[in-house]
Amino acid sequence: MNKVLLIDDDVDLLDVLESALAYFGFEVKTSSYTDDIHALVTIHQPDLVIIDYIMNGINGGEMCSMLKKKDSTKKIPVIILSAY
Repeated sequence: MNKVLLIDDDVDLLDVLESALAYFGFEVKTSSYTDDIHALVTIHQPDLVIIDYIMNGINGGEMCSMLKKKDSTKKIPVIILSAY
């Protein structure tokens, strides 16, 4: 597992997480917003998705649910973060 997709609307937090994961050898792609989680996953082919729970518009729980409902993405591990 070396490709991580980070989705968070806090750009500062994205930068910190991206730097930390890259330091440990992960290939990291970030997005501050998406209305189509499947498109991002198709483009980046991550081994792990890390999603903020509280975001503008669709929340991380809904995004996770979308990934888990589709056969092509249901086995991708998802971590949901929250500062809540």
